[in-house]
Amino acid sequence: TRTPVRADGFKYTGKGKLPRPTLSFSNLLGTITSILQLTNQITPFSDLSGAKVTRRRTLSRFLDATNFPSSVNPFGTPDPSAELPREVYFIERKVVENRNVVQFEMVGSFDLFGIAAPKKLVTRADFPGVGTFVNA
Repeated sequence: TRTPVRADGFKYTGKGKLPRPTLSFSNLLGTITSILQLTNQITPFSDLSGAKVTRRRTLSRFLDATNFPSSVNPFGTPDPSAELPREVYFIERKVVENRNVVQFEMVGSFDLFGIAAPKKLVTRADFPGVGTFVNA
């Protein structure tokens, strides 16, 4: 089932503060409220807190023709495998829930409450210099 979604606030400002984007879902038929009720039966009072959200982006020239009004991509040849680096966020809290909209605030992995930076294991696949020593 398709439902209208809006995502805002992904811009990095460079002032030391990480972005805290919001994800807003239409709730006109109570669909999102129903999902939250089912989730809270399994994990009480979670409201999807901690759920992983992956932002995938690409350039318009790589989109399929069905994404354009004339069913022709005027910018280039579609390539479903072309994408910019993925951004991973986690739902921090539910901001608003009413009969029209359900809105969540998201945070990056370094901004999670109770998680410190050394939590991530760095391997050679992430950083080729791991485990090597240079004698000066």
